[in-house]
Amino acid sequence: KRLALCHRLNLNLAIGSCVLAFLLAVLILVLRAGSFPAVAQQDLTLRCCLLLFWPFSVFLGTYLFGHLLDCRKFWIDQVCVHPSDPEVKSRTLQAIPAFVAQSKQMLVIWDDTYWQRLWCNY
Repeated sequence: KRLALCHRLNLNLAIGSCVLAFLLAVLILVLRAGSFPAVAQQDLTLRCCLLLFWPFSVFLGTYLFGHLLDCRKFWIDQVCVHPSDPEVKSRTLQAIPAFVAQSKQMLVIWDDTYWQRLWCNY
């Protein structure tokens, strides 16, 4: 579910960042070699690092942590509803309609076991 949330929030940013990292790597290789055909003569390890590992690392980092750069606020019921204090849980559940009314979007991430877990059924 966390990966689904990362996918929803970060995929486009991760793709864009990866493409930008790849283009930057090509530019670095061309500037270092002096011409585009001369890039093929450069060290294979350097080419692999700049053209494969660097863009992949940028993609992965942005995919998993890109939402930390965003100023949007999230409310996740599994994290925000205190399960062991009945009073706090009751107040939190009563505030859900107000929170949802102020939200611009709602994303529900669930699977087939959702209704089998008691804490998911308030």
